[in-house]
Amino acid sequence: MSLLKQYFKLRDEYRDKLGENTLLLMEVGSFYEIYTKVDKNTKEITEPQIIHLRKYVELAPGKKTEEVLMLGFSSKIPFILEKYLEKIINSGYSAVIYDQDAPTNNTTRSLKAIYSPGTYFYENSNDDVSNHVACIWIESHKKTKINKSGNIVIGMSIIDNYTGKSSFYQIISEHLHNPTTYDELERFIASYNPKECIFISNLSQKEINDIIQFIKLQSKKTHVLDINESKVKKVESQTYQREILDKFFPFNISESLFKNSLEFTFGMQSYVYLLNFVYEHNPNLVNKICEPTVENKSERMLLANHSLEQLNILPDKNYTGKLSSISEFLNNCITPMGVRSFKYNILNPMTNREKIQEKYDITEYLLTTNYWETWRNELKSIKDIEKLNRQLYLKKITPQNLFYFYDNLSNIQSLYSNLSTDSQINNYLDNKITLNIQDVCKKLKQLFEDTFILHECKNINTFDFDTNFIKEGINKELDKYVELNQDSKSKIESMKAYLGNLIAKGEKSKKNDFVKIHSTEKNGYNLQCTSRRSKILTEQIKDKISEELIFINENGTPKQFSFTIKTINYETATGSNVNIVNEDIKKICSDIISSKSKMKDLISIEYMKFIKKLEEYEKEFYNLIQFVSHIDLLQNMCYIAIKHNYCKPLIKEGDKSYVNVKELRHPLIEKLNVDETYTPNDLSLGLEKDIMLLYGTNAVGKTSFIRSLGISIIMAQAGLYVPCSELIYVPYKSIFTRILGNDNLFKGLSTFAVEMSELRIILNTSDKNSLILGDELCSGTEQDSAISIFVSGLQELHKRDVTAIFATHIHDIINFEEIDEIETLVIKHMEVEYDEKNDKLIYNRKLKDGAGSCMYGLEVCKSLHLPDDFLSNAYNLRRKYKKEERSVLEQKTSHFNSKKIMGNCELCKKNIGTEVHHLQHQENADENNMIGTFHKNHPANLLTLCEACHNKIHKSGKQHKKIKTSNGMELIEVAK
Repeated sequence: MSLLKQYFKLRDEYRDKLGENTLLLMEVGSFYEIYTKVDKNTKEITEPQIIHLRKYVELAPGKKTEEVLMLGFSSKIPFILEKYLEKIINSGYSAVIYDQDAPTNNTTRSLKAIYSPGTYFYENSNDDVSNHVACIWIESHKKTKINKSGNIVIGMSIIDNYTGKSSFYQIISEHLHNPTTYDELERFIASYNPKECIFISNLSQKEINDIIQFIKLQSKKTHVLDINESKVKKVESQTYQREILDKFFPFNISESLFKNSLEFTFGMQSYVYLLNFVYEHNPNLVNKICEPTVENKSERMLLANHSLEQLNILPDKNYTGKLSSISEFLNNCITPMGVRSFKYNILNPMTNREKIQEKYDITEYLLTTNYWETWRNELKSIKDIEKLNRQLYLKKITPQNLFYFYDNLSNIQSLYSNLSTDSQINNYLDNKITLNIQDVCKKLKQLFEDTFILHECKNINTFDFDTNFIKEGINKELDKYVELNQDSKSKIESMKAYLGNLIAKGEKSKKNDFVKIHSTEKNGYNLQCTSRRSKILTEQIKDKISEELIFINENGTPKQFSFTIKTINYETATGSNVNIVNEDIKKICSDIISSKSKMKDLISIEYMKFIKKLEEYEKEFYNLIQFVSHIDLLQNMCYIAIKHNYCKPLIKEGDKSYVNVKELRHPLIEKLNVDETYTPNDLSLGLEKDIMLLYGTNAVGKTSFIRSLGISIIMAQAGLYVPCSELIYVPYKSIFTRILGNDNLFKGLSTFAVEMSELRIILNTSDKNSLILGDELCSGTEQDSAISIFVSGLQELHKRDVTAIFATHIHDIINFEEIDEIETLVIKHMEVEYDEKNDKLIYNRKLKDGAGSCMYGLEVCKSLHLPDDFLSNAYNLRRKYKKEERSVLEQKTSHFNSKKIMGNCELCKKNIGTEVHHLQHQENADENNMIGTFHKNHPANLLTLCEACHNKIHKSGKQHKKIKTSNGMELIEVAK
């Protein structure tokens, strides 16, 4: 079969297996080549995959035949393949690599590897801390005599090829084709964000496409397989499952997993298929894979109805950066291991009271010490040991990375020794770490020191070992070739210096660098000089026969060797140069090349022996990773508690969940809003009152307040300190959110349909341990129906003994007798005052009793009655005639806070501001520079003043705060 026929046959076979976005890279000579057919008439590429790929990957085409173009790159330089593979895979393609079996014509070719977005190991990526591949098994079961109600079963599994960690999970629910059915799947996908995802299902392609949108899947590559495909059918067999598990795990683990499969049938089927999928792509990725965890739903809080996104726990893709989400903002871990662990913890809040309390107590203790501050600095030098451990099993760890690991062992020793005598920290770590970290570090360091020349390892970031880094005595044969190589190099240097001196003598020059050592991969080592100087050299040696020269051996000892001069002659080299040759020179140059080749082989053998030996230290690696991760998590808990003035929650025992919070804040908004200090509020739900209706005008902060409660509960149950002055609670087992703006219209569902889907989940699932947060239960239909549904929903939630808070504008229901009969319902509003004299709204944002005025909407319209063109013209006139006002770009910033711009005086509005005044005085700040809930240098506590106004306000001794009104920010006096 011709090369092209073989290529296209293989390519089509792999596209059938792996999907249309699959490329075949075939080694031909010294290149990896991709072939694609062209239009006979236009000669343009017709293959959509290649057209798409060339937008992202620079692959210049070359002509192979009249109908075929080839694209490619060198196969002889390893980093070139890696460079192109990353681009190909990041574009959403799988890459199949076929290598030549021999460097000859008509050679056969064999599969080297298959790479895909979820199974590619990014060696040098610092952007991603994980690379997950997922398998989702969705099976719909219709109603039968045995199965009275039709249901849907979802088995989920995940493997992180960076760490070797894996898990599987299973849920069963009523089969209704809407987003709420897939809440847990959405949480699973959001938690791991897989780069590649396999769907196995008996649903239609359209239904699968809908689900992909429901769960907001953003994988680079997605596979959809029918449940009747032969490979899928095999996985349903318990015999096959057992065979796969036995292949990758020791018997005791395999046995335990197999027993689990009886309870998690579809989760196990998903996991077994995923294991085989990864193995077929890259067998090394499942070498020493960690025992999978079976996610325990009973020990973590259920976050339903898109809670992770609606509460800003995860980014909503509209914003980036540190303040894009709670998980980003609070994750100040230093190491990749810590970053991974913290993200999992915040996305999986606990319900176990003892485990939560343990985290509070250790944080409280650490805040009395300076350990955590020291740890933040010491952790900065620690690499991703989890990833290095995987590189070890994949046989892809370089000497340089081993050096980094060795170096980190000293850092870890230092960390451990500083706390080894602290009983409280040791007690906390006792059930998380099973080995003595000091002993582990000593043992591993000794292993490295006995084997490697460590300073040489530091600079070797390749597997082409030009430099020896194996210690003397490890391999006698290697020692012999190292000595020969070093002696030969020293001898050739002596010859070069001697011949250079002879030419210098003939040239009557003080320089002696007229002879060069020239080496190439093709021609090896040579001594060279110019053709003109070779004649001078010939003249200088005509009466010489041989010379005794000195070389320095590997031990630094000078030794003599004999150099025959008489037989020197010359061979043509490049340009005007000639090679200086004789038998002595040829022998030494040959020894350099041959000894280097032997050294490389022997170094590789010894290196792989060491790697194999290091693999045996599995428990030691696990304990090191656990230790560093927990130390990083601990410092992060302390760091955010101090930096943001958070408090320790008080967790109580009880059958029913409740929350009592003082001065509650929203952790993101208090940082984002620099115009006014955040207004905290108190709240108690679940004790005397269970359900709150919250009224208030738009923009007063109702939804932000509701979100802040959900965020604080999630933080508290993740074991973190929280943004308030006091929080007392009994843990919740579930949170449901129903916040407008998540209407799924792009998914083909109306606002009303989504509301009813989410209401169904709440009514079917919520109980006395549930917290429900949101806007009206119903707003997507006409008012009479909306009111009826809302009131009926409140009655049902009251029966279920839930804790709930709803922001609403529906004032009509206040007088309903059904509402009066709900004894556990409380009505509040967020205070907004209307200043009739000055025609403005003042946003106090404090929680007050009752529903407040129902005329806010009209007052907002009244306060904003001026047309835009009028205001725009007024601004232009002011800029034209008020010359002293400077542009924003010309204004300076305050040394108290760079976000405070020093423009005009904010009091008289006339003069240039020269001073910055603290509205609530600095003397009121505590040792952490906090005044109550905000930092003394918060921009909203700073006022730009001219000198005259500054003197005036100081003489008064009064303190003030900024408050938002519909006319903008204004000052009000506050009590000292």
